[in-house]
Amino acid sequence: MSERRSGFSLVELMIAVAIIAILASIAFPSYTRYVQQTRRAAVMANMGEMAQWLERWYSKNNQYPSTDNANEAAALSSATNAASTTWYNVAIAFTQTNGRNTDYTITATAQSNQSADSDSGTSCATLQVTALGNQTPADCWN
Repeated sequence: MSERRSGFSLVELMIAVAIIAILASIAFPSYTRYVQQTRRAAVMANMGEMAQWLERWYSKNNQYPSTDNANEAAALSSATNAASTTWYNVAIAFTQTNGRNTDYTITATAQSNQSADSDSGTSCATLQVTALGNQTPADCWN
């Protein structure tokens, strides 16, 4: 009487592992790219909200908030912290004219693995929005 053996042979198991490895090597870079794009989209939305907040402030006060005034500095710090994420550090730089903040640039700088983010060959590690609505680098904002 012959015994019937069940299960997989070592060769069959190695073929299955090789197929899984090939599929993973194709899928992982795409997954990483989509994760980076999602993080970028989130900080871009935060930057847009911050720009709207600054424009509302300008509409009420005829100037952007000043870091010289404690209350304005606290509000500005709160807005900056709300816009920053684990993957991006957000900062605001103002241009002064006659002692008043008349222009701003919001800059988001990528942190950690996010700094490898790119779109159409353009690095998206540093994103900027100005008071005039200019968004750079342009390829990253599309």
